[in-house]
Amino acid sequence: MANGSTWTLFPSEWKVIPPMYIPYVIHLELLFNIVSPFVNLYFLLLLRRPFFHLNLRLLLAHVSIVLILMSLSKIVLDVHSLVPYLHDLPYHIFSLTESSFQYGSVSVSVLISVERLIATVLADRYEKVRVVWLTVFVVLLSSVWNVSLTYFSYSCLRTEHKTRPGALTDSRENDRVVIAVTCAMILNVFGVSGFFFIGRHNRNHWRAAMERKLSHRYQIMENIRTARQLLIVLLIAFFALYFYIVLLYVLITADRSFIADILVQILDLLFAICAIVFPCLLIRTHPRMWKVAKRQILRRSKVGEFVRSKKALRGKGDSDEGAIYFRQLEASWK
Repeated sequence: MANGSTWTLFPSEWKVIPPMYIPYVIHLELLFNIVSPFVNLYFLLLLRRPFFHLNLRLLLAHVSIVLILMSLSKIVLDVHSLVPYLHDLPYHIFSLTESSFQYGSVSVSVLISVERLIATVLADRYEKVRVVWLTVFVVLLSSVWNVSLTYFSYSCLRTEHKTRPGALTDSRENDRVVIAVTCAMILNVFGVSGFFFIGRHNRNHWRAAMERKLSHRYQIMENIRTARQLLIVLLIAFFALYFYIVLLYVLITADRSFIADILVQILDLLFAICAIVFPCLLIRTHPRMWKVAKRQILRRSKVGEFVRSKKALRGKGDSDEGAIYFRQLEASWK
């Protein structure tokens, strides 16, 4: 922004970067993004039941909402990539929104790792802990951090006139983005590492607590079981690593060739797939949640078969009645 100009949330000097995508692959990505909100909405409905601790359910609900909003904003941008229709301001709004939700999805391992750490420390009484306000506050704090990081990175990347040179990239602004994202990825590494250490601690603690009261042993066992299920978060950690590698490659090499298009398209496709696979794996790996999901799916399929068979019988009955009526009418004419 020029000196002496008034600060605005969306400066006019932000440039619109041409979309990077692969033809036909973007259509597959768009399909996954359309399916994702429905899968995550169903997962949100299942989270109303006490399958997990209340605090963990709030965090998982936060993840699902982030994935829903990320998919919806990406749908708008994918359609714009195929058929440009957005002006500069709405384009920047949706791009910022989508980027902030991507940052939010790749940093979720930190939040869940902290929750599991608290569950381990308070194993004696964690089931009775209902500090909802603290969980909500942490989620809001994390959201503010992700939005701020996204806005900072977006502002540096989209600035029309950049200062040169940078130590790592072709501009100082891009250097700042590399440093900021590197700090975020380091936090992610700590979050993922926390899962392994917490799981190992709980297994060792379980053996030492065999002679303690039943409720304490039960809570430790629940922590171990939940930690195994939440290893699915490692899937998001993999996407976070790939996200970091692609961003570094594009910034450091300043590559706008077909190779960069492929890397970015794969990244967007992986985000779209993850938005579907993550809730599905959480449902499938939780025995009680999977049992409820199967029961609901089978119930709906049986109801559908019953309705179809009833309509078929009704149609057959109507045709029989019609045939009888016309035979009687024909007989009356003779």
